[in-house]
Amino acid sequence: MKKSLFLITLVLTSLLNAQSQLWTGTYQTNFGPVKLISENGLIYGDYANNGTIIAYEYADRYYFELHGIFFNGNARGKFVWRFPNKEYLNNSGFTGYYAYDNTITLGKMKQQSIQYYSNFPNKTPEMAWTGRRTNTTKPVDLKTAVWSGRWNTTFGAIELNQVGSIVSGKYKDVGYIEGTFNKESGLLKGTFTNDGKMGYYEFKLSGNNYSGRWGWNPSMTGGKWDGTKLEKVNSQSVVSSSTSTTSSALTDSDNEIVTDQNSSKATYRIYLNSINVPTELEGTMSISNPLLHLYGFVGVKVFRVTNSGREEIKSFGQKSQYFFNRDEDHAFSENRERIYLPETPANYRDFYISTTDIANPNVAIEVELWHHLKGKRPGINADYGKTRQTLTLAQLLAAQNAKGYVEIGASCEVGILQNRNNSTARFNVKRIQ
Repeated sequence: MKKSLFLITLVLTSLLNAQSQLWTGTYQTNFGPVKLISENGLIYGDYANNGTIIAYEYADRYYFELHGIFFNGNARGKFVWRFPNKEYLNNSGFTGYYAYDNTITLGKMKQQSIQYYSNFPNKTPEMAWTGRRTNTTKPVDLKTAVWSGRWNTTFGAIELNQVGSIVSGKYKDVGYIEGTFNKESGLLKGTFTNDGKMGYYEFKLSGNNYSGRWGWNPSMTGGKWDGTKLEKVNSQSVVSSSTSTTSSALTDSDNEIVTDQNSSKATYRIYLNSINVPTELEGTMSISNPLLHLYGFVGVKVFRVTNSGREEIKSFGQKSQYFFNRDEDHAFSENRERIYLPETPANYRDFYISTTDIANPNVAIEVELWHHLKGKRPGINADYGKTRQTLTLAQLLAAQNAKGYVEIGASCEVGILQNRNNSTARFNVKRIQ
């Protein structure tokens, strides 16, 4: 009886392993090679030379599909690959479509039950994504999607998803982890939560391992936080050999925004909640027209201002000053006058500011916000003009309405909306620690 149970268990395990590895391999597509890994229900990998993919399997009685998110080095979007059934995964190619969407997440795709036709209305040859699997061997040379997957760490298991340079995931069963990866330095920097309490971390990657540190404040003096990848699929040359891989090398000199550990600092978050344009352009064109899509850029900088001069305060993780910077070929997929953005790492910047400076009347903390929004449409595109405004942190906090938002635009005065004749960007500014 024991032998029979053992054999049944062995067969079931083999079937589950085979199922989990079903998508693993290398694919040749019309947009370049794709290398995929199947791990614990998550499918991830490298896309062409500088892109990432995260995805999940979707199947019904008629089709076998891969639904996911891509980052092609410049923009983010969603995609669907379709095979007639599982047997065709190796025997024939796939058909599919993609669409740019800066706000899409795997959670949203599953919730919306992304469909092959209804969610990809622009099914032109330019938006088709086709190809076939050419190798079923597990890749062991990922160079871009190096953080996706499961990790065994000093403080337990973490599971990460990487879209471009943005990394997010679960920290054991107690919280979440998010951050930004700098491929040149090999550093992943960000925040984590543990039963609602927020902390900071910094990991330095070396192949399938990282060495790191953590803490409850930006100085990160809590100790080591090291880890190793469960699936050894990263290239060993992801980080050059000249880059130190010991946690002792992660000193404050590696992070310009971490200063004297004894200084008291507050963490302020500037979150881009939405972008908005007038419902009509010159009284004729409705922005709600389904043929019009917004693009352009929104940015932020923070400065410490004294009689001696103006010094920029960098955001945590040295993130770009632009929340987004899109040309018309990568316009937002939504076609309404207001686009809401989730509070994810791509859409906020955290700044660490001395509480002494905040209390000092001779020191001003200035926040410079700017945007230039345009609308893609048939014929001549809409241009809603450039706006750049500088307010103090105190002014921004005081100007927020009951819902916690402040408006920046030509139709705004000191962060308060006066009319809707011009484009605006809506922000939430708050102290988070």
